[in-house]
Order: sequence, then structure tokens, then C-alpha cells
Amino acid sequence: MKKVCFILLFLVIASSCSAKEDTESYNTTPIEDPNEKNDIIEKAQAAAEEIQSMRTITVITQQFTGDSINEETTVQVDNSLIVDPLSSSLHVSMATLGQETEFAMYSNKDATYYTENPNTENEDWQRLSDTDHEEITADYKSTTSFINYDILLEHIDELIVNDVDEDDTYDTAYYELILSGDSNIYHELLTQDNFVDTAEEQASVEAFSVSVKLEKDTGHLIDFATEMYGTVDFEGEVIDLFETMAFYFEGINIFEEEHFFVPTGVEQYIKNNE
Repeated sequence: MKKVCFILLFLVIASSCSAKEDTESYNTTPIEDPNEKNDIIEKAQAAAEEIQSMRTITVITQQFTGDSINEETTVQVDNSLIVDPLSSSLHVSMATLGQETEFAMYSNKDATYYTENPNTENEDWQRLSDTDHEEITADYKSTTSFINYDILLEHIDELIVNDVDEDDTYDTAYYELILSGDSNIYHELLTQDNFVDTAEEQASVEAFSVSVKLEKDTGHLIDFATEMYGTVDFEGEVIDLFETMAFYFEGINIFEEEHFFVPTGVEQYIKNNE
């Protein structure tokens, strides 16, 4: 159920060369000192621990190309979360194999509720098992960081870091961290189990890039984007895979502790049908 609920999550960034070209149109200062890079990442790690609530959007695309398949999957995930007391709302829309589907899921500390037909006359909510509930909510509780910053620290010499002034896209100064490569550290870049499950773990990575933007003053993650080229085994055939992900925060620490995402109507529906 967990992989179903979090099916795919990953979108859009240029390679390190094109990323550097994009930043040339506004005031950008490269940071070369490894110690300064290290300080920036450690500040981001500390900022992630301060997050008590958030609203995020993630978009993932996967393009599979081979003799027997030529398909593209796109998923958008909208998620709102309060860490303590736990309350979350997750809505997913997915287009794959010519089909469009949606599902929604709400969680609190006691239960997780799920439906495959949100906002329709066929809306049919179910309460997930305690085991599924514990697995899903454990991921929420485990970390409020979405990037494995330790991996970036391990590759500090290859990591490109730019100090960027406020521009037309972002209304704050920020640091841009760019890492490119051709190894499977791509699969280690994400910390949350739902991301890891959703990324194509079986892919043999030929090339990848990731761009992470951090608010300069606070160290908070603004957004990140990834791009990966590789191959994957599909029913005995080796096919090409191009996978992208874009993630960004709509807000950090914007919800009050008293806010609850689980609609009372959903809980009442479950009680009436149990």
C-alpha cells in the first residue's frame, strides 16, 4: 500500500553546465572554499530540524523507451503536513499508460484514510490497516529533510555552489547547489522512504544532475530538481529511462498546531460504513 500511495515522485533541472548558464543572467558568485560549502550544508541540515509544518508540491516524470514500450508517466503530489501532533493531507494525480487516476490520503496520529476517487460521487474512503498506518506515518516522523545532505558533503569537491542574489523567480537571495555524476548515489540523494520507493531504484544510472536551492538567510530548502538518464530491465528487455523530479515548498511552519487535515466527514463516513 505504501508504494501505491506514493507511486512515483521526481522533475526538471538542467545539467551543471546549463545550470551555470542560466545563472549568468543575474548576480551570481561562485563559492569555491570547501569549508564555506560545508557551512552552508550544515546550516541547511539544522534548518530542516526546525520544521514543524509544511506544504509541498512534487512533480515526477518518467519516460520509458524500448522496442516493446514507449510510455511516459507524470505524477503530481500535493502534501500538507503538521509534524506534532501529526496531521497530513496528500493528494496525487497520475497519468500513465493512457489512464488518469487520482487518490487522496489523510493521516493523524491514530489512523490513515484513503480513497481512489476523491471529490467524485464514487468517493469511497477506507481506513488503512494499523501496519500500513504505522509505515506511512513513520516516514513523516523520521525526518523533515528531503535531501541527503551527507551525500553532498561526501562529494564537496565536485559540488558546485553559487551565491545568487534575489531574482525574478525568487524573492530572496539563495544558494544553489549543483551535483552531477554517473553513479547510483542518485538513489541515495533522497531521505524520505516515499521518495526512495518512488524513484526508479532498479535503474542503472548513466548520468544524473541535481540542483538544490537554499534560502540564504535561514538555510531552508526552497526547491530541488533532478534529472536522470539510465536503463532498466522491463520483462527481460533493457529499456532506456529518463526520469525527472521537481520539488518545492509552498510554505514552511505556516500551520497552527490546532489545525487538523482529516475532514470530519471522512471520519464519519468510516464510522457509518464499518
